[in-house]
Amino acid sequence: MQRPVTTSVGEMKRRDAVYLHSLSQSAGTLRFAGKLNGKLCSRTMDEWIDYELTFHGVSAYECRSVADCPWHLESGFDEIDAGDEVAAGGERWRYLLATDDFVYRIAAARFEFDEVGAQPFSYRPPIAAARYVRRPAARRASASLPR
Repeated sequence: MQRPVTTSVGEMKRRDAVYLHSLSQSAGTLRFAGKLNGKLCSRTMDEWIDYELTFHGVSAYECRSVADCPWHLESGFDEIDAGDEVAAGGERWRYLLATDDFVYRIAAARFEFDEVGAQPFSYRPPIAAARYVRRPAARRASASLPR
Protein backbone atom coordinates (compact mmCIF):
# COMPACT_ATOMS: atom_id res chain seq x y z
CA MET A 1 0.00 0.00 0.00
CA GLN A 2 1.20 3.51 -0.68
CA ARG A 3 0.08 7.08 -0.24
CA PRO A 4 1.02 10.48 -1.68
CA VAL A 5 3.77 12.35 0.18
CA THR A 6 2.85 15.83 1.41
CA THR A 7 5.62 18.44 1.09
CA SER A 8 5.68 22.22 1.43
CA VAL A 9 3.86 22.44 -1.94
CA GLY A 10 1.33 19.83 -0.87
CA GLU A 11 0.89 16.63 -2.86
CA MET A 12 2.22 16.37 -6.40
CA LYS A 13 -0.97 15.27 -8.11
CA ARG A 14 0.60 13.29 -10.95
CA ARG A 15 3.88 12.68 -12.73
CA ASP A 16 3.41 15.71 -15.01
CA ALA A 17 3.98 17.89 -11.93
CA VAL A 18 7.66 16.87 -11.62
CA TYR A 19 10.22 17.92 -14.23
CA LEU A 20 13.72 16.62 -13.67
CA HIS A 21 16.72 18.68 -14.79
CA SER A 22 19.52 16.90 -12.94
CA LEU A 23 20.20 13.81 -10.90
CA SER A 24 23.32 13.20 -8.81
CA GLN A 25 24.38 10.54 -6.38
CA SER A 26 27.17 10.19 -3.84
CA ALA A 27 27.79 7.95 -0.80
CA GLY A 28 24.23 7.09 0.19
CA THR A 29 22.69 10.32 -1.12
CA LEU A 30 20.51 10.75 -4.20
CA ARG A 31 19.64 14.32 -5.30
CA PHE A 32 16.99 15.35 -7.83
CA ALA A 33 16.66 18.96 -9.04
CA GLY A 34 14.26 20.57 -11.47
CA LYS A 35 10.93 22.37 -11.65
CA LEU A 36 7.44 21.59 -10.36
CA ASN A 37 4.28 22.64 -12.15
CA GLY A 38 2.54 24.57 -9.37
CA LYS A 39 -0.86 23.99 -10.97
CA LEU A 40 -0.44 20.24 -10.40
CA CYS A 41 0.41 20.52 -6.69
CA SER A 42 -2.35 20.41 -4.07
CA ARG A 43 -1.36 23.87 -2.81
CA THR A 44 -2.11 25.28 -6.25
CA MET A 45 0.18 28.03 -7.50
CA ASP A 46 0.19 29.55 -10.98
CA GLU A 47 3.94 29.29 -11.34
CA TRP A 48 6.84 26.91 -11.86
CA ILE A 49 8.73 26.11 -8.68
CA ASP A 50 12.43 25.25 -8.58
CA TYR A 51 13.02 22.29 -6.28
CA GLU A 52 15.68 20.01 -4.87
CA LEU A 53 14.69 16.62 -3.48
CA THR A 54 17.47 14.80 -1.62
CA PHE A 55 17.22 11.25 -0.30
CA HIS A 56 19.58 10.24 2.53
CA GLY A 57 20.61 6.75 3.58
CA VAL A 58 19.98 5.37 0.09
CA SER A 59 20.72 1.66 -0.15
CA ALA A 60 19.25 1.10 -3.64
CA TYR A 61 17.19 2.69 -6.38
CA GLU A 62 15.69 1.65 -9.69
CA CYS A 63 14.69 3.72 -12.69
CA ARG A 64 12.14 2.79 -15.36
CA SER A 65 10.77 4.73 -18.30
CA VAL A 66 7.16 5.78 -17.84
CA ALA A 67 6.13 3.54 -20.75
CA ASP A 68 7.71 0.43 -19.16
CA CYS A 69 6.90 1.09 -15.51
CA PRO A 70 5.13 -1.80 -13.70
CA TRP A 71 4.60 0.18 -10.46
CA HIS A 72 1.22 1.67 -9.56
CA LEU A 73 1.35 5.39 -8.72
CA GLU A 74 -1.04 7.34 -6.50
CA SER A 75 0.63 10.68 -7.30
CA GLY A 76 3.91 12.12 -8.56
CA PHE A 77 5.64 11.30 -5.24
CA ASP A 78 4.48 8.38 -3.09
CA GLU A 79 5.59 6.75 0.13
CA ILE A 80 5.38 2.96 0.11
CA ASP A 81 4.13 1.43 3.35
CA ALA A 82 6.10 -1.56 4.61
CA GLY A 83 5.81 -3.58 1.44
CA ASP A 84 6.78 -7.13 0.73
CA GLU A 85 9.48 -6.27 -1.78
CA VAL A 86 12.99 -5.82 -0.46
CA ALA A 87 15.80 -3.97 -2.26
CA ALA A 88 19.19 -5.58 -2.90
CA GLY A 89 20.67 -4.15 0.33
CA GLY A 90 17.95 -5.69 2.49
CA GLU A 91 16.08 -2.38 2.93
CA ARG A 92 12.45 -2.04 1.96
CA TRP A 93 11.48 0.14 -0.98
CA ARG A 94 10.15 3.36 0.56
CA TYR A 95 9.45 5.93 -2.16
CA LEU A 96 8.22 6.23 -5.74
CA LEU A 97 9.05 9.43 -7.62
CA ALA A 98 7.48 9.92 -11.04
CA THR A 99 8.94 12.57 -13.32
CA ASP A 100 7.95 13.62 -16.81
CA ASP A 101 9.93 10.73 -18.39
CA PHE A 102 10.97 8.26 -15.67
CA VAL A 103 9.78 6.61 -12.46
CA TYR A 104 12.24 5.99 -9.61
CA ARG A 105 11.78 3.44 -6.82
CA ILE A 106 14.02 4.35 -3.89
CA ALA A 107 15.09 2.58 -0.67
CA ALA A 108 16.18 5.42 1.64
CA ALA A 109 16.00 6.36 5.33
CA ARG A 110 14.61 9.86 4.78
CA PHE A 111 14.30 12.76 2.36
CA GLU A 112 14.54 16.54 2.29
CA PHE A 113 12.44 18.64 -0.08
CA ASP A 114 13.53 22.20 -0.77
CA GLU A 115 11.79 24.84 -2.81
CA VAL A 116 14.82 26.76 -4.01
CA GLY A 117 14.79 30.06 -2.14
CA ALA A 118 12.39 28.79 0.59
CA GLN A 119 12.80 26.92 3.88
CA PRO A 120 13.67 23.21 3.41
CA PHE A 121 11.11 20.55 4.30
CA SER A 122 12.59 17.46 5.97
CA TYR A 123 10.82 14.19 6.60
CA ARG A 124 11.82 10.96 8.27
CA PRO A 125 9.30 8.09 8.18
CA PRO A 126 7.90 7.11 11.60
CA ILE A 127 9.66 3.73 11.63
CA ALA A 128 13.07 5.25 10.90
CA ALA A 129 12.45 8.14 13.29
CA ALA A 130 12.02 5.72 16.19
CA ARG A 131 15.63 4.60 15.75
CA TYR A 132 16.92 8.11 16.21
CA VAL A 133 14.95 9.28 19.24
CA ARG A 134 17.17 11.26 21.54
CA ARG A 135 16.34 11.03 25.20
CA PRO A 136 17.15 13.89 27.58
CA ALA A 137 20.12 13.39 29.87
CA ALA A 138 19.34 12.45 33.47
CA ARG A 139 19.31 15.43 35.81
CA ARG A 140 20.95 15.47 39.17
CA ALA A 141 18.81 16.62 42.09
CA SER A 142 21.56 18.76 43.55
CA ALA A 143 25.20 19.50 42.90
CA SER A 144 25.98 19.03 46.63
CA LEU A 145 24.98 15.35 46.79
CA PRO A 146 27.87 12.88 46.98
CA ARG A 147 28.55 10.81 43.91
